Amino acid sequence: DGERRRAVAFSASKDGSVLLWDVDDCKKIAAVAPRWKPQPKGRQDDQGDGSGKVGRGGGTGDRKGSEVLSLAASDDGRYLAVGSRDASIRVYDVR
Repeated sequence: DGERRRAVAFSASKDGSVLLWDVDDCKKIAAVAPRWKPQPKGRQDDQGDGSGKVGRGGGTGDRKGSEVLSLAASDDGRYLAVGSRDASIRVYDVR
């Protein structure tokens, strides 16, 4: 079709964040996964169930569980699988 696809890369960190980067421009495009956010002192969690999870988009209050250990992108670049220390796998539509 003659249209050039941009080269992208993903990075992950111990705080649970996953970032999408433009390889050619060396610039961050977007945050794919939310960052870990520390809980205020004396507060267990945002959901009240003892899970340590905060509300939507807030990541988890348990830093150990949110640490990203692996990333895998689909061949067509549409999906990104993210594996975390807490044995969870999340799949994101990154288009």
